[in-house]
Amino acid sequence: MTYALIVAPSAEALTLAEAKAHLRLDGSEEDGLLTALIRTAREHLERSLDLCLIAQGWRHYLDSIPEDGVIQLAKSPIQAIESVTVYDGAGTPRLLSLDGHVLDGVTRPARLFLRQREVAGRAINGIEIDLRAGFGTTGAEVPDVLKRAMLMHVAQMFELRGVLAADAQPAADVPTGYERARRALPDAEALTMRSVFFDPGQMTARLELMAPVETPDGQGGAAIAYEVKASLWARIEPVSEIREERAGSEIFTLTHRIWLRFRTDIRAGMQLRKGMRSFAIRAWRDPDETGRYLVCLCEEEGR
Repeated sequence: MTYALIVAPSAEALTLAEAKAHLRLDGSEEDGLLTALIRTAREHLERSLDLCLIAQGWRHYLDSIPEDGVIQLAKSPIQAIESVTVYDGAGTPRLLSLDGHVLDGVTRPARLFLRQREVAGRAINGIEIDLRAGFGTTGAEVPDVLKRAMLMHVAQMFELRGVLAADAQPAADVPTGYERARRALPDAEALTMRSVFFDPGQMTARLELMAPVETPDGQGGAAIAYEVKASLWARIEPVSEIREERAGSEIFTLTHRIWLRFRTDIRAGMQLRKGMRSFAIRAWRDPDETGRYLVCLCEEEGR
């Protein structure tokens, strides 16, 4: 995959004050160096995880659109697709319609489904996809665990600056614990789902991913509320063979399925409603341990 940065981030994931507090520095003599190290740590983390921490614009070049219309995008999380441009044999650009497109921007890799599939006239890099990616416009929106990994990296680069040659340094590129911190991404928490919109005609659903949050109940205890972490559009496909499945004492008629990717188990159900018909979601991990989960949309019998 070929990518080009077209809109650089307007801020850094870490502030200078956060880095100085971590290093316990009071003076301003090292501010210039620390600013450069913060940027280096962010770029290293983004490259190693194919993440965009702060909102930025990227252009993805590809030769053709896959036959199934699903394009994998290495950047994450993707906030929006700005445009899709197709070039003919003479190099003339033409904007592709985004009507009906489906974006799953929170998985890795992210996925874009285009209903309108075009063949580029240029053999190489004949299609350009402009996208906007990132957790937000400020470091406050970047997950704390990723900022912690950056602080560890900044501290090591600062402590070892110019003291030893690169091949004589006691640590390689990143400090001990960095890999563990960077793997603890925000989607590694237990998430539940709910449906916001279900269109059986288009076979799409907009899903909200939520995490449980404890809030004071005013009586010295705590109540569980749910905080929306992300939303995505998903494709719903009819199963090749409608069949009944038993879940405890209940019997469901399996009618549709959705393929999603998560780094954690899906522990709660989800309701999809259209008119008076009620649907339930069930999910389990794919046996090959790739992180793919089969989410089944089941129509409740008798509803």
